Amino acid sequence: MSEEGNLPTFQFKKLLNDEQELYKWLVTMITQTGIARVENAPKEKGQLQILGERVGYLMETTYGLLPEVRAFSEHSTHEIGYSDSNLPMHSDYSFNQVVPAVAMIHCIEQTDGEGGANLWVDAFHAANLLYEEDPELFQILVNTPVIFRNVTKTQVGHMYNESRHPLIR
Repeated sequence: MSEEGNLPTFQFKKLLNDEQELYKWLVTMITQTGIARVENAPKEKGQLQILGERVGYLMETTYGLLPEVRAFSEHSTHEIGYSDSNLPMHSDYSFNQVVPAVAMIHCIEQTDGEGGANLWVDAFHAANLLYEEDPELFQILVNTPVIFRNVTKTQVGHMYNESRHPLIR
């Protein structure tokens, strides 16, 4: 990733049809950036499944196999991720015992007007900086278990998840 934060970008159809491009995409995400943008996917539902099954098996979570995220008014949802509120920086699935190795998001329709921007944090870089600046604090975050809990109602039903692990693992 460049210093300006430009994400490496790949074309959806090329990932489906070109083995070398697929390999480049995977190597980029796994060994270099941890994130990449895929452009020009068809706007129909099911595209994540097509791309996901191209590289491995899909892991169902308590949100379902391919959860659909839509913004609803703040007062009509139990979870901020389904609201029209700004999301603070966070890690998805920290409350799960087993977490998906890769999370893919397919934006079918971008919001009109203000908002809807995506912000990403390089947590590996942040952890490395912490390790360099304060190794003792880094070790506390590596060795001290924290309880992560999520109690909510989703499209799948009521959900209670809890896990206990260090912040950095």
